[in-house]
Amino acid sequence: MNEKMVKKRKQFSYIVALFIGIQCGAMAQQVRIDSITSLMSSSKADSLPDDQKMKNYLQLASSNIYSDFEQTQFFARLALVIARRIPNQRGEAMALNFIGIGFSNLSKLDSALSYFEIAQNILFSIHDTVGIIHTYNNLGIVYKNGGNYKQSVHNYTHALEMAKSQHNSEMTAFSINNLAIVYYDWQQFPLALDYYNQSLTLLRDLGDSAKIAVLLNNMGELYLETGKPEDALKNFQEALVISQQKNTLKTTMNSHINIGDVYLLNKKYNEAKAHFSKALEMGEAHDYPLGVLNAKLKLATILFETVSASAALPWAIDGLNLALRLQNQKLIIDARRLLYQIYQKNGDYRESLEQYIAYSELNDTLYNQDSRKDIVRLRTEYETDKKEKEIVLLNQDKAIQQLEISRQKNLQIYTSLLAIFILLAGYLMYNRFRLRQKNIKTELEHLNIDIEQRLLRSQMSPHFIFNSLNSINSFIIENDAKSAQKFLVKFSDLIRLILENSRKSMISVEDEMKTLQLNLELECLRFNNQFEFMIESDAEIDVENTYIPPTLVQPFVENALIHGILHKKENGSIQVLFSKNGDEMQATIIDNGVGREKAKQFESTKVKSHESLGLQLTKERLLLLGKKAKIEYHYSIIDLFDDKGIACGTKVEVLMPCELE
Repeated sequence: MNEKMVKKRKQFSYIVALFIGIQCGAMAQQVRIDSITSLMSSSKADSLPDDQKMKNYLQLASSNIYSDFEQTQFFARLALVIARRIPNQRGEAMALNFIGIGFSNLSKLDSALSYFEIAQNILFSIHDTVGIIHTYNNLGIVYKNGGNYKQSVHNYTHALEMAKSQHNSEMTAFSINNLAIVYYDWQQFPLALDYYNQSLTLLRDLGDSAKIAVLLNNMGELYLETGKPEDALKNFQEALVISQQKNTLKTTMNSHINIGDVYLLNKKYNEAKAHFSKALEMGEAHDYPLGVLNAKLKLATILFETVSASAALPWAIDGLNLALRLQNQKLIIDARRLLYQIYQKNGDYRESLEQYIAYSELNDTLYNQDSRKDIVRLRTEYETDKKEKEIVLLNQDKAIQQLEISRQKNLQIYTSLLAIFILLAGYLMYNRFRLRQKNIKTELEHLNIDIEQRLLRSQMSPHFIFNSLNSINSFIIENDAKSAQKFLVKFSDLIRLILENSRKSMISVEDEMKTLQLNLELECLRFNNQFEFMIESDAEIDVENTYIPPTLVQPFVENALIHGILHKKENGSIQVLFSKNGDEMQATIIDNGVGREKAKQFESTKVKSHESLGLQLTKERLLLLGKKAKIEYHYSIIDLFDDKGIACGTKVEVLMPCELE
């Protein structure tokens, strides 16, 4: 079911784009769009007023959100330049939103987040409530696509509260639906169904059949997931009828795939294949890669179950390659799980093990129990806060009624009650401020713990342990007891250092250098001294009494070895230097490998791909450390070239905090 969740995310990010586009007339007929395109490409465009130019570019940006994300950004940037020149703050915010949507659909989530936040600040300054609701929903989508469900629920909840306060039924239904998707994604099915029903009621009142079809698909998937295939099929078939009437391509494709899922579950393979094939045909005809990917994985599953593993293999491999190209982690999980089963049935146990390890690591990263508990806790806090507000409002109504009756009798009582109310409101606001500060601190602590736990898991990589034990086994088989003993001692020392360092927030530079030394010595033994290395620090650094965060450097050393050195035919070298940069510490990692572009060429020929969880964790840790210290910590990667312009290695500079004892 994971690919459907990604599919829904895309659909709803498009809906937000359309909502925003409506404000500037982006829902015009295709003929109108073609007319605007011709006009803005001609010399007549120069004579148009700036305000009209801006609106035309925003319409063109909106018209490309389904097909060409880069074109969306191109036209939005043209509109942005004009909006800032006029100036027109609402137009500027809409342009920034379109740029953010383009980045979001290109899976560049950090960039999307920045543009949405800037747009939201502008909308707050001009008190554009509807625009603010849109940006909250956009931020929720970005956080959800990036796996940060806590922040996703936070932003969706803000959007829902504002939509209700404005009596905006359309945006209320949309925000409720977004919350339902989050809870469905994390298997909180009763909560998801409750929110879906609320959204469906509002959409039926509005008569919005296109969105009703999308919602019926979502609800059908929930019924299918919870063991109610009959209810699921009923929803999917109704969604298919509506989407065909409205001629909505993606919803029609999703309905075909969902109906096929029900038939596949009931082992009605011919019926399932017919619907999956129809979805594939539509996806290829309309150049919709996500629909093509969904259909291919489904058809591969049918071939696996009805024909043979060999027949399913090329379909599954195509699916994995497409999922990797789209950088869609949840679909990568599905493809790798299917490939591990196919290779196992074919007797290719080595490939099966590789796919299973990759699937398990990625699946564990996305679905940890702590995040699930956080979402339930956030939902409980929101419901509790909502009930408290309702109680306060009820008490206010009763107080007003009593004051109206007794106002003429006793003015003093009225004055006293008003004073008490003001004091109570001040007291509640003060307590709320303290609670917010406490929650922010707790959130940072939880985030730090979560990153440290994931860091330990990435350091104790099954690949590394498996390969190390294989190396020891090889020494034993070759009767090389001395090498086996040497390797085993270094291996045990490294494991001990990793476990000890993982319990500390700061370790000495000396301990960090020891850990890197042991790691690289083991890799040298494993790869028959294929490379040499050097680890040193500036003479001015007291390595015993200078402390830095543990294991910030190791992921870059690992990348230098795997992606750079091991692709060389001749021996390579890795240099690690610790130096002071003002009050901070800088680590520089230099290798003479093949360079990043050449490494990508080597790795593009393989079905599997090495995805560095360590680099992502390092980026998150540096952001968190910088937030605490109010300093920007970061790393930069520099490609090295020789005098002829040929890649001759990579240089990485990591800026991190340090403390003196």
